[in-house]
Amino acid sequence: MAFDRFYISSLSNQQVAGERIQNWQYESIDPQAEVTSLNYFADMAQSLKVNDRIVVIEMTSDRKVAVRRYALTVRVNEQADGTNENAIVALFDGVDQVATELTFDNVSATATQMVVYPASSTIKSAYGVFLGTVDGTTATLAIAVKTTVSGSAVTVYSGTYTAPIGYGQVLPLTAGTATAATTFTLTITPSSVPAGSGMLKLFLISE
Repeated sequence: MAFDRFYISSLSNQQVAGERIQNWQYESIDPQAEVTSLNYFADMAQSLKVNDRIVVIEMTSDRKVAVRRYALTVRVNEQADGTNENAIVALFDGVDQVATELTFDNVSATATQMVVYPASSTIKSAYGVFLGTVDGTTATLAIAVKTTVSGSAVTVYSGTYTAPIGYGQVLPLTAGTATAATTFTLTITPSSVPAGSGMLKLFLISE
């Protein structure tokens, strides 16, 4: 299906939009994977701001029965400089979970960043959002989230972008070993990704 503006409503005062975090409710007959995909909420891009929260009520196809509720947070709402390319992404955000955002400005070189939590945490989901474009068919961008257990590196989440990569492309990372830890290492490993192709935002959702 597709986003239907008729079924989204405000739960807070939109007169202060842009100054306060806004809350929305959306009745959806689409699966969660579609609702969290790139530009699903494109028709609302002018109204939804980063950090706005959307409570999704998942309905049966006839819209008569509410199946479940889950929450999303708008994580990306950007336009590529000098183009008409837009990217708006709302990602799953569970109760009492913590979202960590990291940015890799240079996706053409191997790079590593570290996340240190104040207490032992388990990463429940992880996503990449590529803000750039890579043409062709040979370039790849591998992402790995690891921690150390008993002196050995353990892959917690991983995934790979494969060219062509479009502006705002979302990559849900695949779970490996769900290990609670305080320190996680994130590494990007590009192959044939041209310099200046864009940036990569990574979102870790933990509890």
